[in-house]
Amino acid sequence: ITEKIQDYFSIKKGDQGLTEEIIYNQQNNTGLPVYGGGEALPRFRIDSGAITKKSSSITVHNGPAIIVAMDGSSGAVRVIPSGSFVCNHHASVLTLTNPKKKKIDLYFVAQQIEGGLRNLASNKEGSATLTMDFLKDFIFEVSSNPADIKEISKRRKALSSVRDRLF
Repeated sequence: ITEKIQDYFSIKKGDQGLTEEIIYNQQNNTGLPVYGGGEALPRFRIDSGAITKKSSSITVHNGPAIIVAMDGSSGAVRVIPSGSFVCNHHASVLTLTNPKKKKIDLYFVAQQIEGGLRNLASNKEGSATLTMDFLKDFIFEVSSNPADIKEISKRRKALSSVRDRLF
């Protein structure tokens, strides 16, 4: 069975007004991690009550979720198994639309979609951009084989751990 991302996940773009300046000015080492368009773990944290450049409250997201880099390292995918976090405008957040009815291993999905999303990103002068339409319409497989899901998920977790140590 194949599904479009938009038919299985809610997609929310990161906060447009959560600029580097705002993040620097509202840093808090015990705050929420700020994800964006990079592959590395976040370097900055801010309070959940922080405000954007447009004076609106930041959007706090909660795992389980998948973060997709839309700008920068476009197509890079990170699974957030639990906890609260925020994203700037360089990222989008995927959460299951109905987690009780639509159960799926997010690491299994992440492994499937990352390569294809990276290929769909435009590459203009060293900066790649992934469009929301490409993300929404991207097709992935919903497997019914538990052994395959478990093995792919296990390998994705291991690869993610290596990536985090390298970056």
